[in-house]
Formats: sequence, structure tokens, C-alpha cells
Amino acid sequence: MKRFYNPLIALTGGLLLWAAWPASALTPIIFVAWIPLLYLEETVPGRRKFFGLTYLMMLTWNVATTWWIWNASPPGAVGAFLANSLLMCIPWLCFRAAKRKLGRKIGWLSLIAFWMAFEYFHLHDWGLSWPWLTLGNAFAMQPQWVQWYEYTGSSGGTLWILCINILLFLHWRQPLHHQQNRHFRYLILAVVFLALPILLSRFALQKATSAGSGSNIVVVQPNIDPYEKTSGIAGSFEAQLQKLIHWSETEIDENTRLVVWPETALYLDNGLDEAQLNRQNFFLNPLWAFLDRHPQVQLFTGIESYRAFNHKTGPSSREVGNGFFIEYYNGATILDTSGAHAFYHKSMLVPGVETLPWFLHFLDSWFEKFGGT
Repeated sequence: MKRFYNPLIALTGGLLLWAAWPASALTPIIFVAWIPLLYLEETVPGRRKFFGLTYLMMLTWNVATTWWIWNASPPGAVGAFLANSLLMCIPWLCFRAAKRKLGRKIGWLSLIAFWMAFEYFHLHDWGLSWPWLTLGNAFAMQPQWVQWYEYTGSSGGTLWILCINILLFLHWRQPLHHQQNRHFRYLILAVVFLALPILLSRFALQKATSAGSGSNIVVVQPNIDPYEKTSGIAGSFEAQLQKLIHWSETEIDENTRLVVWPETALYLDNGLDEAQLNRQNFFLNPLWAFLDRHPQVQLFTGIESYRAFNHKTGPSSREVGNGFFIEYYNGATILDTSGAHAFYHKSMLVPGVETLPWFLHFLDSWFEKFGGT
């Protein structure tokens, strides 16, 4: 059994991360989920052994939390699980090296720096971004804890999680014969660092609620299988538009100021021209009638749209003849009775089916078969 002791610890760490992840109600587990790996880093002597155990923990976390991408593409899912787990090992291997060369204190700080740099790079700087497992996203089920994300974004949550895990690990690893007046210092710091952001968040939320004007937002999320949405199985665009309007009007009242519809709520087989998103587009007559009935409401909705150009704008623009090019977007827009006021075009693209880094462009034709753009 001794040979399985460390692998079981690594497996436990991956399962703790999974147990804390949305939509689980066990969010507080995230504050201790990294302790198993911190223990392995300190007790496993070989670099290769530590890498193997780290990879096992990361793979467990990836598969347990993002198993659903298997529904899109089994080969793509396996590739994503293996590749993302490998990338997640890099900051831990760098931390281990820094801790051994620069000492424990610098080592703990380096872990925070390496992991946060990894998350930033993994989100922004290449075609294989993977935002689903950004640590700060663990609080999706507890927004009342993180109202301060307004200032820090999810990176603030990542910092919070790592600091508390490290402090609790340091408290646990302290020898019991340590000076009594210093034995609980890490535990006290952990408790303060855990409680203070939550208290500040609740105070800010209470203040905002008490100062509110009484306006409300209606969010509509239909239960339509995305793989059937545009195939006709789930009904025509007109039928789905009527469903969205009906469900919105069951909740709208005189205090409603904003209605939110989901990704690609507005779509046609060939997309919607952003330059013609007005009352002259008769396909959207039910939408204009809906907004006329509720003139105080603005609609924020996902849309499959395009723009036409007389020149090539980039690698994603397609020539349609006579020197004209079209660029398609998975976007969002805000509308009222006068038409569209602004557009947002999705920029964080899904690896594989929506974008590939330059070094994988030789796979373009293969990935295109998965329906990507």
C-alpha cells in the first residue's frame, strides 16, 4: 500500500478541486484543495516523481470538471485534457525549482507569481486559451463573497485561494513544539485573510442594495440543445424567437430596465448584417413589436452577425466576389425601439473549433470538420 500512498494524495487533491468547482455548493473546499500538492512538493524527493504526481492531480481535476467537452469532440476532449494538464504542471515545477534555489519564503511567493502568470498567459496570449479552470472562477456560485471582483477580476480570487492554501499548509506543517506564541500565526493570518474579503463584499452588496432604485433585470435562458438549435430539430428561428419573447414577457414588470438573452439568440442561416439591424429587417418584426410593447426596456442579446468590407480585413474574412469580403462574428448587441446601439465581438475563442495557434495551422482542415470557423 505504501507505493500507492502518494498517488492517492494526488488523486485526492484533484477530487477536492472538482468538489469545490461550480456548480457544487462545496465552494469552501477550494481553500484547502491545494494542500495535498503542497505536501507532495515538500515530501517527494525526485523531480520526475513530483511531476508525475502533479500531472495526475491536474488530469483528475481537468477530466472531472470539463468532461462535457467530450460531447463536442471525443478526440478534441482527450487532447485538451492531456495538454491542459501538462501546461498546469509548469508553474508547479518552476515553484519547486525556485523554492530549492532561493529558499522557502521566496518559494511561496514564486508559486503565487508563477500560477497567476500562467493563468494570464493561458487566457490572453495564445490560441489555446482555457479560461474554464481559472481559479478565481471557483466562486461563481458565491457572488456575494466576491463583489470586489469589480476591481480585481477573477485574478483577485486566484490570489485569495493560493494565499489561504499556503497559510493553512504552513500552519499544519509547523512542529507542535514550536513557540506557543507563534504557533498559530499562520492560522490567524489565514482566518483574517479569509474573512476580511467576504465581510467587505457583503458590506458593499448591502450598501448597493439599499441604495438601489428598484429597477430589475430579466435573464432568459431557454433549454435548447445547441446541436439542434440551427438544424431545425428544435424549431425554426421564428419559433425560438417567439419562445424568448414569451418567456421574457412572463417576467417583465414596470421596473424592468434590461432583458438579457443568451449567446446566438438572434441568428439566421447566413447571419445578420450589423449594418441592417433595424426596423427594415422584416425577419425581426416580432422583436421590434416586443420592444414597442416595453419601451422602457433595453435588450442585451447574443447574435450571429457579419459585416461586409471592400477589402480583406484579416485571416477570418472571406471573399464573396467582386472584391467584397465578409467577416462573421459570434457577438452581442444592445437594442431598443430605435435599433442597435453597440456591438461586441467575441475575442476569447474556443481552442480547436474556433481558433488555433500558428504552430497548429497544419491541422486547420481537420479541425474545420468540427464546425469551427
